[in-house]
Amino acid sequence: MSTLPSDRGATTGAGHPTLVVTTARSVHQYNEVVRHFTVVADELGVSRLSDSELRDLCQMVAALSNEIFSDEMSIEVRGDPEIPGELHFTFDVVAAGSADEIVAASNQWHLRLRQMIGKHAELFCLSFDIR
Repeated sequence: MSTLPSDRGATTGAGHPTLVVTTARSVHQYNEVVRHFTVVADELGVSRLSDSELRDLCQMVAALSNEIFSDEMSIEVRGDPEIPGELHFTFDVVAAGSADEIVAASNQWHLRLRQMIGKHAELFCLSFDIR
């Protein structure tokens, strides 16, 4: 089961297909996803943090995601077609266990995210594939 949209290319804005960085491990990979976010944010006229702040936040959220779930992760830049100007990083992780365990892990991710980065938590979403 996946919470990924069926039309992944249409979620980040006209002319900019979704960028997927699978298990980002280097600054270069984080820079790539942040550059994509920046291009789309600028096109949409969305205010944003600096590239270095976004990269640092992505690295922190990736570490949190790997700690709670697994190393199997991708990061995508997505928008919500129903909310103009909505743009965020989606961390797609693999979740295993019972439904209660997965819900508990998701809740932990959201609580710790908010504690870790405060108001910037709105820039990040969690999506998971169940195995």
